[in-house]
Amino acid sequence: MAWVEDEIELLGVEAFQEVQKQYQSEHGDQESDFDEAKYERKMLAKKIVAKQFKPLKNAVKKMAFIHVDRLFRNLFKQSHPEVPTDWEQMCSRTLSHLDEKTMLFEDVTPYLYVKDQLAGIKSNHVIQHVFIDEAQDYSPFQFEYLKMIYPAASMTILGDVNQAVYAQSQHQLTMLDGSLHTEKQHHVMKLNKSYRSTKDIVDFTKQFITDGEQIEPFNRKGEKPLLIKGEDRQKLDQRMIQEAERLKQAGHQSIAIITKTASESEEVYHRLKDNLSIKLLTKDSYEFERGLHVLPSYLSKGIEFDAVIVHDASTNVYKHEHERTLFYTVCTRAMHELVLFSLGEECLFIQQVSPGAYQVDQEIT
Repeated sequence: MAWVEDEIELLGVEAFQEVQKQYQSEHGDQESDFDEAKYERKMLAKKIVAKQFKPLKNAVKKMAFIHVDRLFRNLFKQSHPEVPTDWEQMCSRTLSHLDEKTMLFEDVTPYLYVKDQLAGIKSNHVIQHVFIDEAQDYSPFQFEYLKMIYPAASMTILGDVNQAVYAQSQHQLTMLDGSLHTEKQHHVMKLNKSYRSTKDIVDFTKQFITDGEQIEPFNRKGEKPLLIKGEDRQKLDQRMIQEAERLKQAGHQSIAIITKTASESEEVYHRLKDNLSIKLLTKDSYEFERGLHVLPSYLSKGIEFDAVIVHDASTNVYKHEHERTLFYTVCTRAMHELVLFSLGEECLFIQQVSPGAYQVDQEIT
């Protein structure tokens, strides 16, 4: 090939010397009819071609010729025989996020599954045991995928169905569902005793969840949760500042003002930061220190605070039935004191709690 010959002519002395050493190594000083010059030319050509094809060879090894993104998109552009009733809406939402170079949490595992089916499953047979925490936020599909990539592993699965805060896991089957664990080697243990919060907080929160009566509180007394209602946001903010200072004076070293959303947290932070020493926690926060913090509900999972202030527990904020477990999770972050503010009527979940389980402050007008 002419281009190979051209490349040989451009090679330096070192390349020719290296091939000559290789020839000497193979043939030594023996006299032979073998054409050394022809041998050198062939070996140099071989090296040049190998160098040119190396990127292509690597791409083939990595299955780079498979366009996983495009194939994944096609799943949401085609019709399928059995789909959920809101399939078109789901497809539109997924494709919109992919156009923005982002991916929804619930789409990550299906994407990995599609990629594995095309390029080959990379199972790990070395891992012998897998611990999974917060299992209430994992779907059955994610469970099956974990079993596929860790085929030799046994599992310990921990979770609380009442703390499912993500949209895809609320009122849907999760990894904790009993129908997924019917094999003989599976053992399910239910732990119903709560050690985080005081008896008063547990007696309050367990009344707005399913089977809450099965929760047994640890016998540690404290103050009953306090509900503060009002119609004026500025006056409620002033009272919130007073409550935060009171909780500090009571010796609580970690205090959280928990909102429903991240945007709400930012608003609260900017409204209160001039009157309180407060820190805003976001998804990019990597350090957690003692003091007063404001954060959204989904970031409060797995964290506990000496005292919690629920920024707005009104029916305007927590108004859907599927938010019941979210509200439960927010309230159960409190270990010693729980204060709930409500701009207007309190949400249905509080209304369902027996009046003797909490205190109600006189309405702020």
